[in-house]
Amino acid sequence: MGGIALLPLANWASGNAAVAWLDSIPVKDVGEALFTIGLIAIFVEYINQANAET
Repeated sequence: MGGIALLPLANWASGNAAVAWLDSIPVKDVGEALFTIGLIAIFVEYINQANAET
């Protein structure tokens, strides 16, 4: 959930001069990494649950 929140924050910060300091932090990269890890975790949990039922 944190990754989904960071992606719009990074897009908003790139066009806003008030939070220009946020451009120095790789917010978009961190958001993409967290989102990807979340999707992989959901997939692994699904596979483990399917194996546990058999």
